[in-house]
Amino acid sequence: MRFPKQIRLTRRSDFQRVYKNGRRARGIHFVVFFDTNHLSYSRFGMTVSKKLGSAVRRNRIKRIFREALRSHQGEAMPGFDFVFNPHPSAAKLKCQALAEDVARVLSQLKGKYDASVGVKRA
Repeated sequence: MRFPKQIRLTRRSDFQRVYKNGRRARGIHFVVFFDTNHLSYSRFGMTVSKKLGSAVRRNRIKRIFREALRSHQGEAMPGFDFVFNPHPSAAKLKCQALAEDVARVLSQLKGKYDASVGVKRA
């Protein structure tokens, strides 16, 4: 399985829309912002701050996050854009630990929000 370009957030305007209009959820090692995208599938993006270290360290964090998202993208609610912002603690993690955290947060969000209209369930 790959992480195809179709499910990636690539445009700056999409990131800004998610940050401005979206909601926020916290994992143990990251914060995820999410907003509806009115598509039949979810899209994912991430931003890794220079506070997390050198380019080598930031790229490693991105690779680990991509692998975690690739393996658990089916657990995300369709019709939403997600932007992940890792905490500094994510730099020390193995892929499995981060994947479990991503899966937990995505399943919580799926249970909490209605994907068709993006509103909180009662």
